[in-house]
Amino acid sequence: MKKLCYLLSAVLLLGCCVVTVAQEAGEPSPVNMEEPSEDYEVCVNGTPVFVYKARVSKYPINQEWPGYQRPLDQTEIAAFAYFDYHRGDVITVTPKEKIETCVIRPSSYGIKHTIEDNTVSFKVGKPCQIVVEVNGYHKALHLFVNPKNLARKSDLNDPKVHYFGPGYHDAGVINVKSGETVYVDEGAVVYGCVWGVDVENVTVTGKGILDMSKMSRPFERDDESDILELPEMNAWSKDWGTSSIIRGAVIGFLRSKNVKISGVILRDPSMWTVVTQNCENFVIDNVKLIGLWRYNADGIDLCNSSHIRIRNSFLRTFDDGIVIKGLDFACVDGYKTIRDIRARNCVLWCDWGRALEIGAETYADEVTDIRFKNCEVVRFTHYAVDLQSWHHARVHHLYWKNINAEEPILENPTYRVYPIDPKWFGGFICAEFAGLREWNHRREGLIDHLYYKNIRYTGSAPTYIRFYDWDEEHYVNDVFIRNCTINGRKVTRDDVRLDREMPNLQIK
Repeated sequence: MKKLCYLLSAVLLLGCCVVTVAQEAGEPSPVNMEEPSEDYEVCVNGTPVFVYKARVSKYPINQEWPGYQRPLDQTEIAAFAYFDYHRGDVITVTPKEKIETCVIRPSSYGIKHTIEDNTVSFKVGKPCQIVVEVNGYHKALHLFVNPKNLARKSDLNDPKVHYFGPGYHDAGVINVKSGETVYVDEGAVVYGCVWGVDVENVTVTGKGILDMSKMSRPFERDDESDILELPEMNAWSKDWGTSSIIRGAVIGFLRSKNVKISGVILRDPSMWTVVTQNCENFVIDNVKLIGLWRYNADGIDLCNSSHIRIRNSFLRTFDDGIVIKGLDFACVDGYKTIRDIRARNCVLWCDWGRALEIGAETYADEVTDIRFKNCEVVRFTHYAVDLQSWHHARVHHLYWKNINAEEPILENPTYRVYPIDPKWFGGFICAEFAGLREWNHRREGLIDHLYYKNIRYTGSAPTYIRFYDWDEEHYVNDVFIRNCTINGRKVTRDDVRLDREMPNLQIK
């Protein structure tokens, strides 16, 4: 049965390529067709779904920036699949391994499953993104259950539409202009990236995959011989002051506004995955990030940007997940205040670093009105919720509300060649005030009005809250912890690690 399902999946995908070749001669490349995952068979109401592969982190091991590229023995192959939601559909997952245990995350979704003949069966009650862990978290299966109306089909005859139909496309850098749309259709795998500079009213959408695996990582040597060296990447100046951090992103925008990114799956970035620098008025909706295994592979980095909405998205990142930053070279007139950013209804798995974060770079006059709400952190390493104020900004009025943090990853944590004591991993709330001296040359920042409400930790390992201050000149005022729990028990001061006394810390 398993071999038959693989065969049917491959035939379905090849069929998509054949149809597209007839529609757009010469564009798709069936030669690049990837093999389906050997670890899982997935069916929906008995119909096979193609299961893709994605390289992910195996252990929480990191290297000093910029360092060398990550050795493959620190990684492993996971799997993912996507399909539309229909009420009542039965999803079945048959792994190659014999099932000893099975967990479907986020646990708070309460998805009940049965196991029979080494097959897991379950239903979902709405469109969602979930992780199926069979016999532990290694080689997990990620399922993206899309709303049917997720991506509105564009007018393919419109010259402002970059359309990629089912099949494989070597697109390279797609430099979008104002008013343009990039549409990655269901069944499409596009090798390339989307960058926009000084543009507005741009849309990137579809249900297909944008894959950056053929593009080299900026600054560094790639030891893998099969990575394509592209001039657009290698030409990026090493002078950060005259560069843009969007180079290296699967989707990156500089000095742009009124952009919507929706539906697409982003795989294997060379560095950060979605980047905005000096941008405003963005919507990032139902975007899925998978295959982030390289060092510094962040998820969504909002750099000196404002008025951003992130929702209904899935991020499995190697490094930090959703991050708001102030960068030295991006702290320019018009972008010295970072404000009005919302992230809600997202699911995150963070293999290194911090899941929902502000900082560590805070080059700005102000960072304010940032809100994370109704998010699920299914796996994490350092901290689920984090603030690192390492530079001169006044950081104030930040909100984390209704956050579920599940299991930390404590297996073999290492920085460079030095093992890390696991007791420093697995904290569910952290804030660092000021910064290490080699980072921070202007240590006059002020932090006030931090709100943590209904943050719940349900993991099996011990956890903690940490606030620490590297500099007496950094002032901290008004930190509120409300109804936060550790496995159902309300947080008290005994759960908080402090470097120095914080008289304005309020816990209820």
